[in-house]
Amino acid sequence: AIASLDETDRQRILERWVQIDYGRMVTWENLVRLLVWSVLAVAAGMGVFLWHNRWLRRELHERHRVEHELREAHGQLTQLNEEKTRIINMAAHDLRNPLTGVLLSVQLMETAPFGERHRLVADTTMLCRRMLRLITNLLDAQILEEGRRALQFQTIDLAAIGREAVHENRVNAERKRIVVRLENVSAPQLVRGDYGALRQVVDNLLSNAIKFSPIGGHVWLSLHATEVAVRLAVRDDG
Repeated sequence: AIASLDETDRQRILERWVQIDYGRMVTWENLVRLLVWSVLAVAAGMGVFLWHNRWLRRELHERHRVEHELREAHGQLTQLNEEKTRIINMAAHDLRNPLTGVLLSVQLMETAPFGERHRLVADTTMLCRRMLRLITNLLDAQILEEGRRALQFQTIDLAAIGREAVHENRVNAERKRIVVRLENVSAPQLVRGDYGALRQVVDNLLSNAIKFSPIGGHVWLSLHATEVAVRLAVRDDG
């Protein structure tokens, strides 16, 4: 019966009972469009991923830089703290010597003859001035660190500065039986400079030479003048 149907009747039956949904059919155009949108979505995702990765890398580099700077700052603070402690210890040690001399002179005044007391008073005054200068040097170091010190240049006698430094360190030298010899410091040697700064330099050189020389040693302070300069030298056998 089905085979006896002509083409017209067969088509009419198919159109009635077999319906094709062309809207749900996958065409090349839809496939290409889907592929393009998929590629764009993947490219956008990769772009966001790469940008985020680069941002994380830059952030990590910045954190490493900050961490390195913090580590350097911590090291500098530690070094400054150690230097500060060392300076305080040195200042305490330097102040102990003249203070001991002051106490010794005061004790000797109680039993010394009247004529000897004048020398002891002079020595005590000298030691007190030395302590005052040490404290002033500490304050000057703070001022120099902050860049607030202005040097006062004037004509000064470098030979007189050397003799003063030797006289003020005489007590420490005698306590260790150290002989301090002067060379070419009798005649004036005029130079241009800051009196306080040069006085501090000469005193530091001489006091260190006495401090680190063995008992019974020798320390020399000498001046050598040329046509354009004056050279002050401190040497020891320590």
